[in-house]
Amino acid sequence: MKALWYVTKRSMVNQIKKAIKKPVTYLILAVALLYVFLFGSFFIGWRESGSFTSGRSLVTILTVGTVFTFFSNFVTYAKKKGIIFKPSHAHFIFTAPINPKVILLMGAMKNFLLGAVLIPVFFFAEMYVFQIGFFKAFLLSVVVFLLETILEGSLIIFLYANERLSTKITTVLCRGIYVFLFAVVAVGVFYFQKYGIHFESIYRFVDYPVIQMLPVVGWNIALYRLILLGPTTGNVICSILYLLSVAGMFYVAKTMKCTGEYYEDAAKFADDYAEFYKRNKSGEMVFTVGQKKKFKKTKIVQYKGTGAKAIFYRQLQEYKKERFFIFGGMTVAAIIADVVMIWFLKGKFNAPPEVLLLGLIAYITFVATGYTGKWEKELKTHYLYLIPDSPIRKLWYATLMEHIRSLIDGIVLCVPIGLVWKMPIGYIVMSVVIYAVLQANKLYMRVFAESVIGSSLGTTGRQFVYMLFQSAILGMGITFGVVTGIFLGMFWVFPILILYCMLMMIFIMLLASARFEKMEQAV
Repeated sequence: MKALWYVTKRSMVNQIKKAIKKPVTYLILAVALLYVFLFGSFFIGWRESGSFTSGRSLVTILTVGTVFTFFSNFVTYAKKKGIIFKPSHAHFIFTAPINPKVILLMGAMKNFLLGAVLIPVFFFAEMYVFQIGFFKAFLLSVVVFLLETILEGSLIIFLYANERLSTKITTVLCRGIYVFLFAVVAVGVFYFQKYGIHFESIYRFVDYPVIQMLPVVGWNIALYRLILLGPTTGNVICSILYLLSVAGMFYVAKTMKCTGEYYEDAAKFADDYAEFYKRNKSGEMVFTVGQKKKFKKTKIVQYKGTGAKAIFYRQLQEYKKERFFIFGGMTVAAIIADVVMIWFLKGKFNAPPEVLLLGLIAYITFVATGYTGKWEKELKTHYLYLIPDSPIRKLWYATLMEHIRSLIDGIVLCVPIGLVWKMPIGYIVMSVVIYAVLQANKLYMRVFAESVIGSSLGTTGRQFVYMLFQSAILGMGITFGVVTGIFLGMFWVFPILILYCMLMMIFIMLLASARFEKMEQAV
């Protein structure tokens, strides 16, 4: 036990020391502090405007967070995931004469420590943002950390290390949770569609007594309401049930037999996670740990392409084997944006629809990761630099498929919104072009950052640098648009933005292609 604690402690300390030596760590801290400041100012502004009341608002946030956090953790642990072991654990720790339950809890130590670190932030928010009294804020913080840590630890042991629960039972439970969460989202959509999205309707939705009657998770919410809003018959009874359930889960987890049968699943997940981390660190976008990629069979087509064109045709053939062809996460994001803007936010703003659409395009471009397809692998292969063609043509054809993808996603995003909002066809077409060109700007900025910075700042540092450049480009574009709208009228905003974005794209593309020689040396 002492040896395991020593290994865990030293591993965390060494990770901290390693992080301190990296410049990117301080960049991340600076961004995190900026986000905390912005969100704090945002909530304080709401509070001062009277939109954010004290305890009721906090109960609403805790209700939504508790429901989705609890069930997501349940599914994760039931699938024998969520606890990140290293491949070395399988060789040294799993074979050690240590209680398997202790090893499991030590593996989850990072999760618990993260919760402990966030408690002071949570306490500060309770006191100064939501204006909760000291006693209530302290009691709630203790309840959140202590009881939920005990419950989560017990749940980890019960689901992860249980040797009696069959895979069939856990699969049924997980599917039941998916159905339940889908039902909650569906009920919420219809409810807010009927009553509108405002603070009072949200408060009424989370005040439904049936929420507090949900086993464990609802009882947890009832305890929050008891502390923040005062006692009622319902939340007192449900709070007692929650305390009893935590105690019961702790007793079951403590007395449950565990011989370490989960070691095999944990070792496999450790290997899968190591591969997942390696692929993401190299720049490849991977969202699921351990899931093998499936490909479709396609007909062999003879493409006639010379020089760098061969890169494009090969990528086209590869995309045809993909499950969803060229459609990906950005397409899903565009569809979600369509639903939100058309269904929920139609008529909620006084600004012209074309201005709102441009703002949405700028927001998606800035926030989303962009198109990280096959072009990143192309720039790291040797054969690209052996093709007898110019650097600019190599770069263009290596990224052409991503431009096509962004153009299609731009159509998916802009056309439905434009038609429903009754925008002129010319504005819709130009919005699609602006979206595609902005995404191209972002892509070539990544290529340029890759060639200039390389691995000196790591993947995160490289992303931070090109994000700053992208912010500068977007900022100048917005400035041009505002100035044009003021002096020339809205009609000229779109063509001037297109011209600006095209010129920036060509400029950045030329800079990126000029760095091919250095990138070749790095391959």
